[in-house]
Amino acid sequence: MVKPRRTKAESEAFLSRVERENAEIKRTDSGLLYLIEEQGDTVRAVNPADQVRIQFRATTKEGREFETTYDDNEAETFALNQVVKGLSEGLQMVGQGGKIKLWFPAALGYGSTGNQKVGANEALCFEVEVVEVIPAKEEDEQ
Repeated sequence: MVKPRRTKAESEAFLSRVERENAEIKRTDSGLLYLIEEQGDTVRAVNPADQVRIQFRATTKEGREFETTYDDNEAETFALNQVVKGLSEGLQMVGQGGKIKLWFPAALGYGSTGNQKVGANEALCFEVEVVEVIPAKEEDEQ
């Protein structure tokens, strides 16, 4: 079993390497690393109160896939306040039709405890495509 302190150090080294190896990757104040592959429709930008239908692949720092929608090609719908902080923050940088790649520390993911699929203090990578933005007021009308 890998100790959480060691995982944290390995995750920090992983994120530093990702940032160093690609000059196009940007970093937010929170520590989120991102690469916008397609901006998408900025008129249909993602806001904190919205829901989104997304296709995504989520991997650990070792590249182990722990969740994906691509296997069954079925986008999933989430409220932004129901996903990990790193995913929520990253989704707000693109609009409907946008594609973004995100790397983030455990503090923006599953934290110091992890979950059933992700270890404690583990950095994560998400590749995300925003299929649809469902604005909060539109959602209330349904």
